[in-house]
Amino acid sequence: MKALNNEQRKERIEAICNHIEEGNTLRAALLKYDTSARSFYDWIDDNEAFKQRYTRAKDLGCQMRFDTIKDLVSPKESDIYTDANGIKRTNHKTIARDRLRFDAERWQLSKELPKKYGDKLDLTTDGDKINAPILNVDPLSKDN
Repeated sequence: MKALNNEQRKERIEAICNHIEEGNTLRAALLKYDTSARSFYDWIDDNEAFKQRYTRAKDLGCQMRFDTIKDLVSPKESDIYTDANGIKRTNHKTIARDRLRFDAERWQLSKELPKKYGDKLDLTTDGDKINAPILNVDPLSKDN
């Protein structure tokens, strides 16, 4: 791959970020635009505007993926089928597959944006450490 000038690099980063905003992974975007991960990370490390653009693209991409998670848990026609006797039955395999996909996407989002999609809620400190005294209690002591 030949070196890109600044304008070409800016266009490439914009195209990659647009692809990420659609809910695609960075890996998929880099493959689509024939860019190495090393080059991409060097570009965003060297330019604060590129870094901010990539951060924004990741946030929007995660929101797009979150919206698709909602689609996974919505009832679908494939959740129920009619057997050979004409009886409607639940398609447990389809539901199990959708549950697995839901759990995997939710886990991935919780790692990419833990403040927004993580399981741990911090309602009071905004991520700051709480300085609370430690109380040592001896369960065998008669003073308790």
